[in-house]
Amino acid sequence: MANQTYSWVMTDLVAEQGHDAGYVVGSGTWRTGGLGPDDDGDHISDIYTITSFSGALYGLSLALLGSTTGYDGISSDGAFIYDNEIANLPGFTQVFDTDSGVLCSLSDGTVGNIWANGDLVTYNYYVYTPGEGYTVSDTNVTFVVSDVPEPGSLALLGVGFAGLALRYRRRFGAAAG
Repeated sequence: MANQTYSWVMTDLVAEQGHDAGYVVGSGTWRTGGLGPDDDGDHISDIYTITSFSGALYGLSLALLGSTTGYDGISSDGAFIYDNEIANLPGFTQVFDTDSGVLCSLSDGTVGNIWANGDLVTYNYYVYTPGEGYTVSDTNVTFVVSDVPEPGSLALLGVGFAGLALRYRRRFGAAAG
């Protein structure tokens, strides 16, 4: 999971804010960096830091905000607690913590935070607008993550297919001639 790119899709589970249940409210990619702290004392880190987070939520582009410090930080406006880390626990379906999550800036100047509910299935997404408070609060979203193949892996796969094609051509080209 370290130094790997993932794609993500966030979907609303209930009809609210002018759209139907199942509406995709955001999507994008993130990249993980090095290992985070050993949080359970087994001398193996189960946490990876997020080094980039991009995409769109509700039609607004977003970017990672805040540093990946290895402990909970507080956003500059005091609205959110975040750690910009993801979990890597066998059989664990939650990506973000229940008490913090990933902090992002949105293209309209607001700040957003995504973190997990305690049920291991759904997530919260809140937006804070300076002077107005929490302007979006979506507490029933799913957050689905999938691996994005590295370019080197795709190149290696292409070389393998080219080798198979060459071997096929030599074997069956000689038989035909």
